[in-house]
Amino acid sequence: MLRQVNFRAVNETAPEESKFAAFPLIICIVGMLVSPYLIATFVPDASAGWTALGIFFVLTLGGGLWFGAIHKPTWWFPVAAGVSFMVARALYFQDGLFLYALGFALLAGLGTLLTGAGKLDLDDEESEEATAEPTAERITDEVKEVKHGEVGA
Repeated sequence: MLRQVNFRAVNETAPEESKFAAFPLIICIVGMLVSPYLIATFVPDASAGWTALGIFFVLTLGGGLWFGAIHKPTWWFPVAAGVSFMVARALYFQDGLFLYALGFALLAGLGTLLTGAGKLDLDDEESEEATAEPTAERITDEVKEVKHGEVGA
């Protein structure tokens, strides 16, 4: 039954190559590089660290969700988010925070997969079968499955 779902129809609603695909990446990079300066200027020192981490969390996950919605998920957005945090860490933070880059990269990757997983062509053969014209042989095979009670599996 799952083989009959046409995943390519989902792709037609959101184009794989969008001219706006760079916007989430640019916003994520600029936000990571500029927000610590703004936080240090306007937020009290006691809560500045948590504020920066919260903003970075929103930037990476939100940017990943946005990127996955308008473009097919790729590896370069999460890597770029991790690298931009490493640059921000070198500019503003202490040296012990290098592992956060991996966490932010994973968040960005999770965001792209959550909204863009339908655009991945993981089952090319099965989706081609689902889009093929139904033949008399396929129809009789499906009817036989129903008669024998083996629906779904």
